[in-house]
Amino acid sequence: MLTDERVRRYLGAGMHMAVGTADAQGNPCVCDAVALEVQPSGSAVTVYLPVAIAAETVANLATNGRVAIVSTFPPDHGTVQLKGRSRAVRLAGEEQRALVAASLERLADAEPERADLQRDLVAPLTRMAQLEPDKAHAYLGRALQILRTLKSAGRQFEKLDEWIAGLEKWIEQS
Repeated sequence: MLTDERVRRYLGAGMHMAVGTADAQGNPCVCDAVALEVQPSGSAVTVYLPVAIAAETVANLATNGRVAIVSTFPPDHGTVQLKGRSRAVRLAGEEQRALVAASLERLADAEPERADLQRDLVAPLTRMAQLEPDKAHAYLGRALQILRTLKSAGRQFEKLDEWIAGLEKWIEQS
């Protein structure tokens, strides 16, 4: 399947990618991915996640190894989903930095409005945390994940670091 050019089109740099996992109880977790690399044989992929927001995803992979990767081509929203098992979790090395940087640049070029849309989700998530205190931790965690992803992608907004610090403090208190 990964050798089919119609599928590989969706697995290159500049795609919007997300990784889905579940914990031992089956609770889902989604983490934005920053790059994906298909092995030349097409037998496996390596997906790169931002360390700042991937702790829960990595823990889930260590627990059960089940993973789903969704990759979307922003201009036409064509999408491919891969499901399988994680073989290993490791930090990216120096040799992968260029791949990750190129993928981030292409994604920013393909979806210039996406960063603003994600940033605009933070305020509603914090409002929902106030309206549904029993779900506050999840809403605030998602808002923090969005802001950390934007920062790790090099997006700078006014008071971004203050927003992150404020959400971290709020989560500690909730």
